[in-house]
Amino acid sequence: MACPEDSSDCTPGSPDASNLQIPYLCDMSGPAPWLLCAAYMIIPNLFLQSCTPEEGRGGYAQIEGVVMVRDWNSSFTLIQDTFPAMDERIYLIYGDEGVPGTDVRTSFDGRYRFDQLHPGHYTVYAYSDRKPTPDNTSTTEAVVLSIHITDKRARQQADTIWINR
Repeated sequence: MACPEDSSDCTPGSPDASNLQIPYLCDMSGPAPWLLCAAYMIIPNLFLQSCTPEEGRGGYAQIEGVVMVRDWNSSFTLIQDTFPAMDERIYLIYGDEGVPGTDVRTSFDGRYRFDQLHPGHYTVYAYSDRKPTPDNTSTTEAVVLSIHITDKRARQQADTIWINR
């Protein structure tokens, strides 16, 4: 990297870094000049970007919750029993992504946990049976919770997810 002869200091980050100019950094003489020029222009930008991690795995926070089942009769008119949802799949969406980032299964007592999360916004959901209607013939629907983690070591307790069977 060449600096102007009359510059007293052209070190990046120095108080007089204004003397550092791209034409001198991108000196096109020497081996592979385009590679050096690209490196001088791209690498500093990597350090100027935010160091705040986005939603997802790699942090210390947790989301915990319970899934419970409402056992309906075949016509969905009477709840026959309620109990913990065993071995039920629970999904987690990171931020505003449209697809699940991960999923877990509930334990014998309906509990689940997503760990190693960064602070941010998350969506937790499970699938539930539903009674079809003339307007909606689907027999399945998602039960969705929105959760926001603010502390990097939070242990966020989610509301109970009630599913129908």
